[in-house]
Amino acid sequence: MTAALERFFESVIKLGFTMSNLCYPMGADVDQGDLLKPIYGAHSPHSMVQFSREEKILIFRVLQAVIPRYRSRIRIFTPLSSLYALEKQLEQEEDFSFPCRGGIDYFFVSARDAMLYPCGYRGEENMGCCPELPNTARSSPCRLCEWECFRDPSELTGPLMMAWHQPGKLWDRFRQDKTYARLWWSDLKYYRACRFFDGRVAPELTGMTNFV
Repeated sequence: MTAALERFFESVIKLGFTMSNLCYPMGADVDQGDLLKPIYGAHSPHSMVQFSREEKILIFRVLQAVIPRYRSRIRIFTPLSSLYALEKQLEQEEDFSFPCRGGIDYFFVSARDAMLYPCGYRGEENMGCCPELPNTARSSPCRLCEWECFRDPSELTGPLMMAWHQPGKLWDRFRQDKTYARLWWSDLKYYRACRFFDGRVAPELTGMTNFV
């Protein structure tokens, strides 16, 4: 798996791409049963793209190992703090990651029926066509899938929101897991070095070399 990811990055850099993102496994956890009804077109129930909890943990670990090797050569949106948090979540620390903001700050419009949904995996929660957007947060935090489109920004903004509402709790969290704190802060600095992934400008490789 490590060699395959390295070949991928080497190939896209050679082709001249300056920015990349990585999609996580497009399958809901088999343990979730009927809790999710995916409507996102990239999802597939085929066994080839379904992964067990143990396999997902391995994937997130490999991504954390390989991505830093290429961060100085190509702008990689995938945040290391999110990969780390998802790994911890799958390792039975289920409330480690920040809950997904799907249905609160982010929404999904299905091309199949033009209806609005909290996310591409909560297909049972049809919000209608262009409704007023209420706060549709679940009574319990949602961590049912690993859809990077929503989970990555939820993880990156989670500490900022906690700092505003519960600064003491955030301090305790960072103190208890210094690895997470270091990765999250590094992600923010890397995003700034990448000019927040503005595709209209070329990468500034000099600033990105600090993230080798």
